[in-house]
Amino acid sequence: MGSKILFYTNSLFTFGGVQRVLAVVAKALSQYHDVTILTLDKPEEKDLSMYGLADARLIIDFMSYPPLSRGEWLRCKTISAAYKLCLPRTDLTAQWYAQSSFAPSHRKLLADYINRRQFDVVIGVHVFLSLHVASICYRITAKTIGWLHNSHEALFEKANPYVPTVLQDFCIRQLHRLNAVTVLSAADQKQFAEKNRLDTQRIYNPVTIEVKGQADYQAKRFLSMGRMENGHKGFDILINAFARFAKENKDWCLDIVGEGPEREGLLRLIEQNGLQDRVILHPFTKYVEDFYTSTSAYVLASRWEGFGLVLVEAMSYGHCIVASDLPVTRELLGIHDFQTRFPVGNTEALAQALLAVAADKELAAKGENAKRYAQSFNIESITNQWNTLIANLSTDQQ
Repeated sequence: MGSKILFYTNSLFTFGGVQRVLAVVAKALSQYHDVTILTLDKPEEKDLSMYGLADARLIIDFMSYPPLSRGEWLRCKTISAAYKLCLPRTDLTAQWYAQSSFAPSHRKLLADYINRRQFDVVIGVHVFLSLHVASICYRITAKTIGWLHNSHEALFEKANPYVPTVLQDFCIRQLHRLNAVTVLSAADQKQFAEKNRLDTQRIYNPVTIEVKGQADYQAKRFLSMGRMENGHKGFDILINAFARFAKENKDWCLDIVGEGPEREGLLRLIEQNGLQDRVILHPFTKYVEDFYTSTSAYVLASRWEGFGLVLVEAMSYGHCIVASDLPVTRELLGIHDFQTRFPVGNTEALAQALLAVAADKELAAKGENAKRYAQSFNIESITNQWNTLIANLSTDQQ
């Protein structure tokens, strides 16, 4: 059977788009390869009812890193502080920082696990786990891939980027050490090439749920989903825009599905706008298809996006889309008749887009176009791209 593949992730058994994509892609690849997911979740968090894992032909392992000794902790902190404050930015100092940010005893634990299991390919899920893999690439025989799930903008350019400014040079140098790096859009592929001289592979995320049913165009309900954190999904923008929309439209409602530290603030914003009867916050659920089939159109008000998996899922259920005008949404949605884009953060433009959707008599016909288009993101097509990448790495290894 194919190659021995390891996905290394910080979490599998929590609700989130990355976790869902990881499970679906790993499950699909397990039809061709010997696949293991190594997660930093606690073993007692294991829940095979999530993401179709119960019938998957893959191995799930758990790893926890023990506390550092006082001496190792002091060495790591000293090197880390020196790198951030005064050391020049070179490959050598980047390696010093790599050894302080991912402690030697922890690196040994991961490298020993990989070598003992004799994996052919190791895939770091998300940027920081990819950096872990990069820091041990010289200690393992496996080929290495960094699977980035955030956009170049979110990682390096937005206010409060995921990778702090002082560590961005280090991050890029480490990514160069990997055998391959995958990104989620052609726009990000171009950004990494032009700004960081880093060649990447673009592999879209697939539809991750089995589509049963379709949008309910008579429900008169908008839907939006995602993590309520860091202003990422722009739920505050959406609620303020819906407040403007609600002054002219008395019929449509809004369902927001998600959890996170912003939840209480969003509830207050709903109350301030007097929308308690028309905007409902729902907790995350394993059964997101229930929301896709009980709502009429999907809204993505994100300030940034790596891919926007929910757009593909919503389209597969026949939802027309209203979305922030981001590089990735321009790439994914094109000029199709089932989508409308608005300037990022512009509540007035979003309100007008919502009014246009609510008044549209062709939602069903446009929804059928969305469903047809979403088929280009099927798991078979995405699996073929991963198989090609893995085969090319294996050829390089010979």
